[in-house]
Amino acid sequence: MKKEELQNKLENLTLPEINPGQHKDNLRLTLLNMSRSHKMGYAFVIIPLLFLFGIFLTRVLNLHIPLIDDFEQLMSRWDKVSYLKPVFPILFLFLPFIALVVSLLASLYFSWNAKSKELNIIYRFRWGNFLIIVISLFILMIFFAYLIMENR
Repeated sequence: MKKEELQNKLENLTLPEINPGQHKDNLRLTLLNMSRSHKMGYAFVIIPLLFLFGIFLTRVLNLHIPLIDDFEQLMSRWDKVSYLKPVFPILFLFLPFIALVVSLLASLYFSWNAKSKELNIIYRFRWGNFLIIVISLFILMIFFAYLIMENR
């Protein structure tokens, strides 16, 4: 290819148009406030996390702390009461799942570009929400593994 042919091709190229106001056309949607979501997430995962910690201390390390033993006896008494049976699945499965969803929705940003029909999903890293996501996943994995192992 000769220099003149290359120059002609480069001159005939159409340049992309850059519109500085285009970012206003995009829909940027933050579903939840980050500071509220990680506070709410900590509130939702604290009871299941303390329960798992107590089970770890008593079953794995054989440390019997009176407060944890009393809490375990209280839960076993409540499990025998018919109208309190739904409390445990809500406490130990539903609330960590809600904390996970809320933290993910607070950390994810969605933008829609109508011209190119693209949905952009951006994860904004915040330590508080990241910890809630990890703790919630840990709690859910432990309880689902327990349910699977118990029902084998």
